[in-house]
Amino acid sequence: MKNPLRRFARESIKRLAAAGLLRDLCEFGSTGVKTTVNGKRCISFGTNNYLGLANSTLLKRAASRAAQRYGSGSASSRLVAGTLDIHTKLERAAADLKRRESACLFPCGYMANVGAISSLVTEGDAIVSDQSNHASIIDGCRLSGAKIFVYPHCEMDFLERTLKRVRHRFRKVLVVTESVFSVDGDIAPLDVIVNLARKYEAITMLDDAHATGVLGAHGRGAEELFNIEGQFDIVMGAFGKALGSQGGFVAAEQSVVKYLTNSARTFIYTTALAPPATAAALTAIKALEKEPQRRIQLFVNVQRLGTLLLDRGLSDKSPCTPIVPVPVGRETRALKLQKRLLEEGIFVPVMRYPTVPEGKAMLRVSLSCLHSFANIEKLFYALDRHLRFIH
Repeated sequence: MKNPLRRFARESIKRLAAAGLLRDLCEFGSTGVKTTVNGKRCISFGTNNYLGLANSTLLKRAASRAAQRYGSGSASSRLVAGTLDIHTKLERAAADLKRRESACLFPCGYMANVGAISSLVTEGDAIVSDQSNHASIIDGCRLSGAKIFVYPHCEMDFLERTLKRVRHRFRKVLVVTESVFSVDGDIAPLDVIVNLARKYEAITMLDDAHATGVLGAHGRGAEELFNIEGQFDIVMGAFGKALGSQGGFVAAEQSVVKYLTNSARTFIYTTALAPPATAAALTAIKALEKEPQRRIQLFVNVQRLGTLLLDRGLSDKSPCTPIVPVPVGRETRALKLQKRLLEEGIFVPVMRYPTVPEGKAMLRVSLSCLHSFANIEKLFYALDRHLRFIH
């Protein structure tokens, strides 16, 4: 008797491979800029380690001390026996960072979005979501049972028309957006979104994962950049990107956070964030004020690569964040380009369907303050050379 699961898996793999959509795991030697990829020495432009904190002695020592004091894991969910004093300290620090009354921790940003959205709205409510929002937002919307309305990416006129049409048909309306979009690296017009939501009495939620630690004069995120701190009803942040650790959080007024800790299934039914990661995240928040040079150097690097790409016509706009997309087109062409770069000791990830539309594959360059100008120029000249000859 043939195994139907094996047949399904093998046929699916063949279809993905034929379409240039099959993904394989690469093995990295570290999260740093200088690393190995499947054993080959490379300069990596693939991580979200924007401030280089994941490799800092500061965070490593904090994680080590926490492991010695608390153990390697939390060993329980938060509402049973998993809440340690270090969790409470990190929640206070995260709330202060986002200028909110309170915050609650999740094991990752994905679980924070899914848990918050699926708890705050339900059947009889509506969600208005940006077309380019992250998969975690999309999944949270689907799980909520609310009616979902999607507006074209950052199209504020369309958003207003949608709000005007749906506001009085539903009990609650939630407007949710990323601040920095994780593929294109562009920034949503948050001030306009807040004003429209207020006009139509909608709730607002901001996914600030890629902006936390990066944007704003003090690295507090996109709300600080727009001078609208505290104006979104709910803000999600992540510790696993610029802050160099792991985990996510949701910050809001105290009653909202209390409700989430009693209703968000991704909070209630999972083991608490491990003490070493918790300590590292807490230390990273403190480092934002003490080491502003990391953020300054990061944007020097963003400007350097952006100028090179614009001057050679490899990009049509100047990047405003450390996420710099390089459009390629066909999936097979993007994979060939990635392979050529890897042969030269440069790793850049490929974004393919379903992350981006079919036929619009791209390389997503993620910059770090640890990249040197020599690293950036090596990447640029390799891109310029290969993009002209790979078809």
